[in-house]
Amino acid sequence: MSITLKNVSHEYNPGTTFATFGLKDVSLHIENGEAVGIIGPTGSGKSTLLQHINGLLRPTSGELEVEGIQITGDKQNLSELRKKVGLVFQYPEYQLFEETIAKDIAFGPLNLGLSQEEADLRVKEAMELIGLDYELLKDRSPFEISGGQKRRVAIAGVLAMNPSVLMLDEPTAGLDPLGRSQLLDTLRSLHKQKNITLIIISHSMEEIASISSRIILMKDGEIKMDKPVTEAFEDVEFFEECGMDVPVISRIMYELRKAGKPFARNYATVQEAQEAIVKVVRHA
Repeated sequence: MSITLKNVSHEYNPGTTFATFGLKDVSLHIENGEAVGIIGPTGSGKSTLLQHINGLLRPTSGELEVEGIQITGDKQNLSELRKKVGLVFQYPEYQLFEETIAKDIAFGPLNLGLSQEEADLRVKEAMELIGLDYELLKDRSPFEISGGQKRRVAIAGVLAMNPSVLMLDEPTAGLDPLGRSQLLDTLRSLHKQKNITLIIISHSMEEIASISSRIILMKDGEIKMDKPVTEAFEDVEFFEECGMDVPVISRIMYELRKAGKPFARNYATVQEAQEAIVKVVRHA
């Protein structure tokens, strides 16, 4: 599924003294199967962008197309779009409401018109994909499990809709370090297994670097940078000007390069940096 935005702008409260632009003349293309990280300071337009791709918001001006479906200011039925594009908001576990985990995950598929048997199959597949034991957990209350498991149940509810695009807004917010690590591992595995298009918002540069192949930096409703992860953290001063920082390991490599050490770039992950350091030491 490809996503294309051409000169998309979105104005909140138009025609009033409170009018502000959430997006300003944004052009962007995302290919099927990409893993894209979206970063930027608070109020930069990240969440507004995701809500446009999902059809929750429509452009004030410009063109937006997702899998051939045009999203414009005109009224139209966007149910087909929302079958293809899953959006997981921050703290999605607060939206759990059914008496059992299986029923909560099945809610979306049943509302698509699937039979109970088809919905049950979707539930089982989604739970397995997100790393939840179906037989052990399906009949338990979603309010009697850990915070990390609740987050997975909420994501499974979106996966059960069988989307081609999965978008997550701060998916690890509020989780402990182990929970964050496990969820990121699961999302990486999901992306690889399903070739699903993955779009993630995060304030953690380390998380974004570990899961994304491409990084988009937004500020004041505009795209300020759009680069592969291997190039994204090279300009440390630019990140600072945007009110952002690079991953800690990228900062370390940046300082080492400033000191004259022979490294090719500001590596974005510890594993990459470790391999580069070992190689330099061996050839010293």
